[in-house]
Amino acid sequence: MKEQLAERCIDCPKGFFCVNDKSQDPRPCPQGYYCPTGTGFDWKPCPMGTYGDAMGLGNETSELISLIF
Repeated sequence: MKEQLAERCIDCPKGFFCVNDKSQDPRPCPQGYYCPTGTGFDWKPCPMGTYGDAMGLGNETSELISLIF
């Protein structure tokens, strides 16, 4: 993200997404997806056979629940 008058750009934090130059107001990654650092609308779906039971997941292994049948 780019703060006004900042010396450098700051990435959107892990577990959140930032869009429309609203990087100072990150939103939690939606349930069922994970958002690595720097995510916009390119959310990553949870791997097949798993799901994310919470919002704000930052990687594909944080708090995923495996579906075992």
